[in-house]
This record gives sequence, C-alpha cells and structure tokens, in this order.
Amino acid sequence: MANSKKMECEDCGEECDCGHDHDHSLEENEIGMPSQMNFDDETKAAIQEIQILEHNFEQLMQQKHLFNMEISETDLALKELEASSGEVFKLVGSQVIIKTTKEKLSSDLKHKKELLSLRMKSMDTQEKEFADRIEELRQQIMKKIGKSQ
Repeated sequence: MANSKKMECEDCGEECDCGHDHDHSLEENEIGMPSQMNFDDETKAAIQEIQILEHNFEQLMQQKHLFNMEISETDLALKELEASSGEVFKLVGSQVIIKTTKEKLSSDLKHKKELLSLRMKSMDTQEKEFADRIEELRQQIMKKIGKSQ
C-alpha cells in the first residue's frame, strides 16, 4: 500500500501526497509570470494594472498606425495636388465632391497634416509613459517575487 503521509509538494508548495487534484503546471500569464502563484493584494493590483496598461498600449499603437497612414495619404494628396494643373475638387464626407481652388485645398491639407502631427507627438508621449509605467510595475512585481522565494 502506498504511503499516504502528506508532505509539502515540491511543485506547488501545497501539502499533498501527489495523487491529488491540483495542477502542478505553472503556466505563464501575459506578463511572463506563473499564473498559479499566490500573490498579495498589492501585487495582484499591480498585475491587473499592467494588464490594463498593456491593453491601452495596444490600442494606442493601433491609433498611431492609423494616424501614420492618414499622414502618408495626406502627403501623397499634397504631392499630387502640387503636380496637378487645372481644376481641383475636394471630397466632403463620403458622397459629395466640391470644386475648390488649388491654394485652398493645399492649405486645408497642410493644416490637416499639422493637426495629425501634433496628435502623433501626443501619442508618442503617451506611449513612453505607458512603457515606463509597465516596466516600473514589472520591476516591483519581480522584486516581490524574488523576496518571497
């Protein structure tokens, strides 16, 4: 008959006879830490904050990509406008095209590009803030994990 004396499990730290129901695998979560570990409330809150920040960071990166595409399209439109001669038209909304002057359209496109560039600078600042905060939280968590082992 097998020895049923309970001992601390080397894999999970729980007292068991290793003929048990609990899982010994330590799957890593999104931030590269074992998801099975028991964390204090402060550490759990930090992990949750990292997850939220990473989600927001991803959304910001998608926005930046869209803004970069729009800046490229605006640059191309300005280049085509400069090369054109004769009448020019502007798309308003998705269904109306109006006649305008080359100077007015050029001014509008340059203003649009300025606004997009300002927004990109703002997003660059946000990106750095997200990255710095995520790294700060990761270091705090890793420091706590190192102390608890």
